[in-house]
Amino acid sequence: MDCISRPGKFTETSDPVDDLIPWLRYNINEILEKDDNCLNCCKGEMTFLDNKTKLLITIVKGNLALRSSMNKEIKEKFKVSEIVWAVGDGTTITILDELDSDTIYLRIRSFYEEMLRKEGDMDPKKVKKSEDYIRRLSGKPSWERKIDLCSEVLTGILEYAYSYKDSYGVTMGDYAKQLQKQQVVG
Repeated sequence: MDCISRPGKFTETSDPVDDLIPWLRYNINEILEKDDNCLNCCKGEMTFLDNKTKLLITIVKGNLALRSSMNKEIKEKFKVSEIVWAVGDGTTITILDELDSDTIYLRIRSFYEEMLRKEGDMDPKKVKKSEDYIRRLSGKPSWERKIDLCSEVLTGILEYAYSYKDSYGVTMGDYAKQLQKQQVVG
């Protein structure tokens, strides 16, 4: 993942929208940095719409990963009724706590399957040791399988990639924690 700025920062584009004001970017960064709201950084543009009742946030480069609580905070901070999220070509927005458990499971599984196919900076012995477990991750999993996967990512055989991000900009650890939360709520 090509990180444009440090996690938690929303950066100005080289060609900002005409009415982008510096305090808007500053204040949104303040929200992003609070309580680990933003899981992955990106580059974007922000502007008000409809007589400043809406805030348009466009991701123009990179992938934004965040928690849904951020929407409420942004609305309150900028006194808007709606936030409109838009993405440019090749960019994504992931709101972690709005993903269903099957999507999270699939993203974790896909990430580890990819680790088996390519050489990276991870310890090859650890990757090899986890190969049998990863290959058994298939089909539509039961809750027990999902929770087992969480356990392995957090403290088990898959922990070696706990802090690694997938193509959506979310770490395996954040996915595993979110899946655990869903089990408690569900």
